[in-house]
Amino acid sequence: QTILYVCAYVCHSSFFFAKLFPQARILALEPEINNYRVLCRNAEPYTGIMPVRTALWNKTGIVELQDPGRGEDAYHVLPVNAAGRRKGAWRVNGITIEEIMDRYSMFNIDLLKIDAEGAESEIFQDAKNWINRIGIILVELHESLKPGSSQNLLNATSAFKKLSENGSLLV
Repeated sequence: QTILYVCAYVCHSSFFFAKLFPQARILALEPEINNYRVLCRNAEPYTGIMPVRTALWNKTGIVELQDPGRGEDAYHVLPVNAAGRRKGAWRVNGITIEEIMDRYSMFNIDLLKIDAEGAESEIFQDAKNWINRIGIILVELHESLKPGSSQNLLNATSAFKKLSENGSLLV
């Protein structure tokens, strides 16, 4: 009934989920403004998809979004640099899963899909207050971009039943 899709890009997986689960409420988060605009246009025909322009992070507040030059679907979310903005970065709002659940009246999230280009390390860093309110987690880890991402996910989901298929960890 409730799906949170983090870094939804332009909505491809959201379409799939909306067709597979037509009664579901799908929050599609996308922090990059141009991707967000396309996401909004693409989501218009789907009443269950709600685009939200924000970055998922381990605390609510301002974060930096940086273009590492790998394409419009590969922006990195980073903590604000105290010394000033990083080259090629701009600031956006960051939000926690707990805050999303409170703000959008979600007691639980049936399906959490995350492809956050390394921010999954911070997202799962301290998940004890919300992790038991998640049904299924689909996450693309970026260990090469942010070492520790896999361990933070494993620590957060230690009580979950895990499936492994072709080297991918399914939680």
